[in-house]
Amino acid sequence: MTTHDARYTPLLAVAAVALVLTVSVVEALPALARAGDELPRWFDSALSRGQALTASVLADLADPMFYGTASAGLLMLAGAAFAHAVRDMDVHWKGFAVACDSGLWAWMAASGILALLLSHLAWGWTRSADTPWQPLFVAFVSVTPAVVLMYGRGWKVALTAAVLGAGLTAPAAIAAAHLLTPLRIPGVAGFTAAMAVTAYLSFEICRRLPWLVLRANAHAIRPGPEASDTAAPPRPQTAVWMLRRVLADFTEAPFFGNEWAGAGLIAGAILAYLTTRPSEGLPSLFPQILGAQLAAGTLSVIVWRGRWRLHGWYPSFVPIVSVAPAAVVAFAAAPIPTGIAVVLGVLIAPPLAFRLGEHVPPHVHRFVGCVGAMAICTATIVPAIGLFL
Repeated sequence: MTTHDARYTPLLAVAAVALVLTVSVVEALPALARAGDELPRWFDSALSRGQALTASVLADLADPMFYGTASAGLLMLAGAAFAHAVRDMDVHWKGFAVACDSGLWAWMAASGILALLLSHLAWGWTRSADTPWQPLFVAFVSVTPAVVLMYGRGWKVALTAAVLGAGLTAPAAIAAAHLLTPLRIPGVAGFTAAMAVTAYLSFEICRRLPWLVLRANAHAIRPGPEASDTAAPPRPQTAVWMLRRVLADFTEAPFFGNEWAGAGLIAGAILAYLTTRPSEGLPSLFPQILGAQLAAGTLSVIVWRGRWRLHGWYPSFVPIVSVAPAAVVAFAAAPIPTGIAVVLGVLIAPPLAFRLGEHVPPHVHRFVGCVGAMAICTATIVPAIGLFL
């Protein structure tokens, strides 16, 4: 190429770009003008879908407690965030340590919410007019937070935990719900059994992933007897301590375990009930479900407070999220069978959960014992009582 040709090359390039832009404008603007009426509808549709997904994910946060309302999930999340923010302050009102006092609550919450989003994207199609609800919440309360607790902070851990929760636990819970419905076994038994099985599988997968390294203090943040060796002596178990513990147990399932989060969860659920005033279906049973859970939680803390003092932690929350609400639903809130189920759940479920948790391998989080006990107790206690009705 001569010097004379090189001088005109930039001019030709600019002219070519200008020609392309001119043709594009002439052709595209009229087309966009003709489609102008469709653009607002598209934006409205996208905004509506986004709002619906946000509300659904927030409701999933409260689904483990049978509430399933966005306000309950949002206020629970806000209460836990507050507890996490003040965890290092020397104040008596900060409550029980959130997220097993690991300092990983933010990563747990982020990974759990991501798991819910992935579950909706991957398995939302399973919802229909005949089955408008599916147990997509399981990704938030099982494998996902447990993996974060065992492997620590960082996006590699958070993303892996979210994919395992959405990819393994959610479909397993959906399948379990489908299989158990004809057998008249409470769905809780299927959901929790799916959590236990997929947790074992997930932790076996984690052992083989080169970017995951088990935390050096992973055992210290697993609730149980080994934590009591280094933990500070528990405060005196006064009436106030027991009431606080009951509130905290309402959020132990998602690994929050704090009374601020528990108060937010209950307040949000009450607010949703008072504003919607449901007259049929599961939402109409909210007062009875909450009453049974409060009874189960209070009785469980009273009965097992000695184990709390001995071990530093005890799964007194187990009947709150399993046998108690399942009995209300199964027996249509009939007082006598529901009361019997609550008492049996309180007496059997926590020690069974603790015993099962003691026998999990070191690389598996002991929450497997809790969900295993939920599955066993719900699948046996509720149907057994139903045989006498």
